[in-house]
Amino acid sequence: MSPVFRTLVALTALLGMTQLVAADGGKLQLRREVGPYQVTIFTSPTPLRPGPVDLSVLVQDQSGKIVNDADIEFQLKSESGALLLQPATQAAATNKLLQSAKFVLPEGGVWQVETRIAGDATVHVDFEFAAYETHSDSITAGWMLLLPLAAITLFIARERLLQRRPRGK
Repeated sequence: MSPVFRTLVALTALLGMTQLVAADGGKLQLRREVGPYQVTIFTSPTPLRPGPVDLSVLVQDQSGKIVNDADIEFQLKSESGALLLQPATQAAATNKLLQSAKFVLPEGGVWQVETRIAGDATVHVDFEFAAYETHSDSITAGWMLLLPLAAITLFIARERLLQRRPRGK
């Protein structure tokens, strides 16, 4: 097996696994100092779409020590007025340094997020995110299938060209 072919196979396998790999927190939405806290909020999946989403938050004190005992609540409001409310918990988080809340977004568009963190002090952190309309997973799967087929086709074409080339003595 040629090194070029092995490289193509390895790259194809890595590209195929990109949908399976998920970071613990997801995409960084904000990092802000609010009152006595440093607040970092992540969202997943990337990009956000209608359907299941995860909001995870890391709360630290000013020295950087993680605050695990804060009560955290997310309130999401869409442009059309849909309202979702959910507490964030360590039980819902994959990474136990974070607190997470799972939502099912019923629609796309811009969502306003109000985050209330209550511990030694109560603070509010507001931000917004856009959830893009769902695209067909079959289209994504089709492209993922075409990539290995293209690599195989290129390899076969290369081998045929090498067989046709006159051998010099």
